[in-house]
Amino acid sequence: MAVWKSIVRQTNSEDIGLVSGSKIRLQLAGVLGYVMMNSPSLLVALEKLCLYQQLVASIIFCEIIQKGNLTRIEYTMQEEWKDSYRYTIDFTLSALIFMIKNCSVFPVSPIKVGFHFPKPANYNTYLELFELTEIEFGCSNSYITYSSSDLEEKVSGSDSTMFKHFESILYIVKKEHDSFNQYTRLVVKSIEKNLAAKTPRIEDIAQELALSVRALQINLKNEGTTFQSILNNIRKELSIAQLRNNELNITDVAFLTGHSDISVFSRNFKKWTGLTPSEYRKQH
Repeated sequence: MAVWKSIVRQTNSEDIGLVSGSKIRLQLAGVLGYVMMNSPSLLVALEKLCLYQQLVASIIFCEIIQKGNLTRIEYTMQEEWKDSYRYTIDFTLSALIFMIKNCSVFPVSPIKVGFHFPKPANYNTYLELFELTEIEFGCSNSYITYSSSDLEEKVSGSDSTMFKHFESILYIVKKEHDSFNQYTRLVVKSIEKNLAAKTPRIEDIAQELALSVRALQINLKNEGTTFQSILNNIRKELSIAQLRNNELNITDVAFLTGHSDISVFSRNFKKWTGLTPSEYRKQH
């Protein structure tokens, strides 16, 4: 943040994050950039970005939410909001939009972009850079929304062999990175043990680990995650795995993933995958 403030002072430009992001190319993102460049589709490239985001920066989370023919990449700050975070948000969203546009066979633009901070007094640069896109300010979380069909486009010049090669490198790096996150591992283990038939509460998990809730939150934050993010991810992955098991009915799956109400389970599952549990089971 101090670096951003210094750059803004030197350039006298509040839009420097936005403009800088528009100049970024995937090659500058290291191995993660090469994985995205060689992904079979734009959607897969975005999925890899979210999966390996924490190797790049832990101050911000990104996740993909699919709803109908819309795919939303939503960003959540992991720190209490400060005005200077605007430059990070500007840079991050601008960089992703232009990287996707530049690596697709046919240039793809988002339908809508949302920024967490209030509308700036002068937002002409936003209008110029995102000329075909609806722009929203003051959102609960920053986001980019694409047409899902646009994201089925092939990544220009992608190579499946190179994709596997670079992802194998990232997999090893992520495994080593995750091995340091001892509190995350403990919470995952505890949630998985206590998940069935109820929603694990952070108070119960903290007590089991002999920590205060505040101490657990701080330790997870230092590892780049939150209790709710861990819980949502476990529920999502477990739900997907269990729906592939035809011996379990949907009510059983809801129960085993800590949902006492099947309607709540259906809403959550559709938010995670864009499909209802019944639709997902039919397709898979």
